[in-house]
Amino acid sequence: MILVQNPLRQLNGNNLLIGIFFSLLLCNMGCGVGKTDLSSKNNQGEESSSTTTDGSEVITRSDPPVTDIPDPVGRDPKDINDQNPMEMDTVKWDLVEPLTPPEKFQESGGALTNRGKIANINNDKVIKGSYNVVIMLPFFTNKFAGSFGPVPKEARLAIQFYEGARMALRKLEMEGVPMNVSVLDTKADSNVVKSLLLRSEVQNADVIIGPVTKPNNMVLERFAREERVTVVSPLNPRQDFARQNPYFVQLNPSLETHFNKMLAFINKRHRNASNALIISPTGRSGETRKTYIQEAHKLANQNPNISPLRSVDFSLGEGATLDLSSELAIRDTTVVIIPSRDQGFVSFVLREVGLYREKNPVVVYGMPEWEFFEKVDFSYFENLNIHLTTDIFVDRQDDLVKDFKRNYYNSYGMVPGKLAYKGYDITLFVGRMLKENGVYFQNQERLANQNFLTTSFDLEPVFANEGEIEEGQGKIKQYENQYINFIEFRDYFFRRINRIR
Repeated sequence: MILVQNPLRQLNGNNLLIGIFFSLLLCNMGCGVGKTDLSSKNNQGEESSSTTTDGSEVITRSDPPVTDIPDPVGRDPKDINDQNPMEMDTVKWDLVEPLTPPEKFQESGGALTNRGKIANINNDKVIKGSYNVVIMLPFFTNKFAGSFGPVPKEARLAIQFYEGARMALRKLEMEGVPMNVSVLDTKADSNVVKSLLLRSEVQNADVIIGPVTKPNNMVLERFAREERVTVVSPLNPRQDFARQNPYFVQLNPSLETHFNKMLAFINKRHRNASNALIISPTGRSGETRKTYIQEAHKLANQNPNISPLRSVDFSLGEGATLDLSSELAIRDTTVVIIPSRDQGFVSFVLREVGLYREKNPVVVYGMPEWEFFEKVDFSYFENLNIHLTTDIFVDRQDDLVKDFKRNYYNSYGMVPGKLAYKGYDITLFVGRMLKENGVYFQNQERLANQNFLTTSFDLEPVFANEGEIEEGQGKIKQYENQYINFIEFRDYFFRRINRIR
């Protein structure tokens, strides 16, 4: 059974039917999973409507099989380009002006149900007959121009993530995972999020997946800590705002984790790892990343006093030159780390490094964004043994990825982008963890034989520094996914190095 919360204002007559149809095409605002045999329903489904006490329209619908779901974005399959699928994770948010927070939230400071003020998790599993899950994403339903207007670019991230999540929910139902799922629109507004925290779906939630922006993650982090509700942040890569909060789970690995795993990988793979060279752009961001790399170098060698890695700071400008003759004048293979996301900087440095590769073998380690560079000479990628870390990697030769891509196309009339794969894997992970380990799954054993599409999940506690710990609080700052994918450029394709299953 799928419950659809109509995000539009109530209408009369034919306009009401149009509004209902539009809301169904856009997204299902709540769905119960694990109680209905969807395969036994006909393709048309059955629908009835009722009005809740707060005046919102609720549509109850028996949903068709996933392969018959219309494309919520209204794209024509003839316009699909398999080689260049529409990516949804590059949206720049247009945040609306903050409104006055709800009065109840102001008075309570966010502690709405008095579940407890001190964040600690009992080691025992909390297994339930069914689990209430809330997905909170910025659908921007307020920006749609009518029932059949174009989809705002801001909404595409949430829509594609949810398209993947919805396919995972169908799979979880077949696996017998008892879940009741509600989907809420944050509109990328922290005041809207604060209002949503008062809703019964959120008050009764066992797990919340979302939101996206940092301000909204900060609101949910506080709610998780004070209300003892597990919040799974699916896209946020930062760990600088959570505090003593074992209920906040960050699934997108932080930049620190990328570098920690990179330096550990380099140490195992290269015998002269301590002779690696960092070529970093000048400026604040370059200094920050260089600091992360040096700290990761200490961690990888379990030696806080180890000599720092060599580094060259470089600024790309008119007439810029980069002399690496003294840095690369060794016979053994040199590991070069370039912690930059700028295509121009990376292209220039790779060209200069390439001048020495015949006499001095080089292996280059770079950032996740390099996978999607378009303005670089890929012969440098091929000749310089490019290795990248990334949070996910879509291996298009993988059989499970091919199956998902085919089912997604049959469902929505388009090929999936990065966010659809993320929505699928994250939702599948949360559902399986709930079934196996209960409400506070982040404190339990990791799943074996996970069989996800693009990554794996390895939740580990991130511990707070002594100066950050408040009296009566635990030392766990948050939980974070520590799994990093390593890929290399070989035969003019990126290929996975470490196996996820």
